[in-house]
Amino acid sequence: MARALVVEWPDDPTTWPIADQWLLGDALLVAPILDSTHRRRVYLPAGTWTDWRSGARIAGPRWIEVEAALDVLPLWVREGHVVALGPSLEWVGERPTDTVELHIAPFTADGETSALVAVDEERVQVRYAARDGAHRVAIGPSRARFEIIALGAGAPSIELPPKI
Repeated sequence: MARALVVEWPDDPTTWPIADQWLLGDALLVAPILDSTHRRRVYLPAGTWTDWRSGARIAGPRWIEVEAALDVLPLWVREGHVVALGPSLEWVGERPTDTVELHIAPFTADGETSALVAVDEERVQVRYAARDGAHRVAIGPSRARFEIIALGAGAPSIELPPKI
C-alpha cells in the first residue's frame, strides 16, 4: 500500500507538504525523478535508510540531493526491513515460484522484525533479528528456496538457520 510520509511521521512537520514521494508498504521510500533535470531533493525521515541501488546508508531526518535518469526509480529501504522479490513472470501463476530473494536492510544496532511473504498460495513467516553483532533470518516452511541479500555498503553477513 502506498502512503504519504505524513501518515507514518505525523509529528515531523517537514513531511506535511511532501506530495511527490511516499512509502510503499512499510519498507520502501519512493522518490521519483519528475523532470528532465534528472535531479531532485529527497527527504529521508527519522531512521536509517539504505539506497536500493548504491547501498549507501543514510541517517535521517535530512534532505539529500539525488540524480538519476527518468527511467530509474530512486528507492530507499528502511532499516531492519525485508523486501521479498520473486521471479519475473509474464502473468500471475505462470509457473510455481522456486526462488525468493529476501533483500534486507540490516539493523545498525540490535533489533527484530517479522513479515509474511507470499509465495504462490503460501504465506511464509520470515523473522530477522540482530543481536550482539549477529544477524539471523528464520524462514517458515515453504517449497521455495530463499536467497538472502544484505543491502548496504559493508553490510554484515546474515545467517540462514534451518527452516522454522
